[in-house]
Amino acid sequence: MGQYELNIFHFRKAAKIIDQLYMTRKEKYPEYQIMLAPFYFKVGDSLANYIELNTNEMGALKPLEIPEDPEDLQASQDEQDQVDVQK
Repeated sequence: MGQYELNIFHFRKAAKIIDQLYMTRKEKYPEYQIMLAPFYFKVGDSLANYIELNTNEMGALKPLEIPEDPEDLQASQDEQDQVDVQK
């Protein structure tokens, strides 16, 4: 796994966290939405760098392989467990 895939992974994780923080406070502080922009910019910048550096002469792009987030895997497993308990 290259450095650019890890950059995308970590910037996406940071954007997800700041988005959750904004969602918890958006009713009281709607102006906090401006705080999301730098995080989404970094995700887009990382994606653009990855595309620029991993496109060959024929225009083919190497598949993007982002690692799974252990926290996301645990959350999806917890949701599946809740569904199984309800059945």
